[in-house]
Amino acid sequence: MARREHFDKRNHGQPGDPAKLGKVFVHLSRLENPPVSFLAGPDAIQWGETAVENRKALIEAYRELSASTDGDW
Repeated sequence: MARREHFDKRNHGQPGDPAKLGKVFVHLSRLENPPVSFLAGPDAIQWGETAVENRKALIEAYRELSASTDGDW
């Protein structure tokens, strides 16, 4: 129930404009090569940038170990 309450409190409190988002979706649907994924809004962009930075850090942290799996043929 706590999860439902959390989302109920946020409902209709989102910073985005649903009409603008709808127009963006229509625009994306008309593109010859639409993106596979799309981040809508500044908060989503920030989340995406953080996710990419975290993934890059993980790659760097284990780069040597990952590369060590190459065969020695």
